Amino acid sequence: MKQSNSSIRVASVVAAFALSAFSAFAQAPAAPAAGGAAAGGARGGAGGGGRGGIPGITAEQTAKVNELFTTGLAAETAAVTAARAELATATFADKKDDAAIKAAVGKVQAAELALANKRAAAFATLQGSAEKFNEAQVTAFIAAGGALPAAGRGGAGGGGGGGGRGAAAPAAGGAAPAMPAARGN
Repeated sequence: MKQSNSSIRVASVVAAFALSAFSAFAQAPAAPAAGGAAAGGARGGAGGGGRGGIPGITAEQTAKVNELFTTGLAAETAAVTAARAELATATFADKKDDAAIKAAVGKVQAAELALANKRAAAFATLQGSAEKFNEAQVTAFIAAGGALPAAGRGGAGGGGGGGGRGAAAPAAGGAAPAMPAARGN
């Protein structure tokens, strides 16, 4: 089956996006400053127990989690990313190919299962170590999707966002500005 240039471009964009997302996920977080989150500071991030953090996490626990879940799962995470990119390529091909989509879904399923099994083994290793999580830490870790929340992503309110056309600031009374009227009908 011959692919058009547009199919190849879509596949390239999808693969580049998937790799950049994986790269951001797979990077180990920077070491916290002395007295910072891992030392029990009260700020957000992975160690402070702030919004999205793991409550009371120690530097040793952070290092163990990075070893087991970042470095230790890199190959499986890369396989999931590659399988998802292949599925996206099959899904957005110029001509719909049910067999190619089904085969790509099977690869995603197999890669996700391998990752889930390796994560379960890594968690068993963590819980059998001196850096074992307590119940509150396990709950927070699950809520964070089995990863340490990135440092600096907590705190009050969200910054940025809006994207696209840019949102107008709220009026002086705090009310949101009126949305433009819909066109057409």
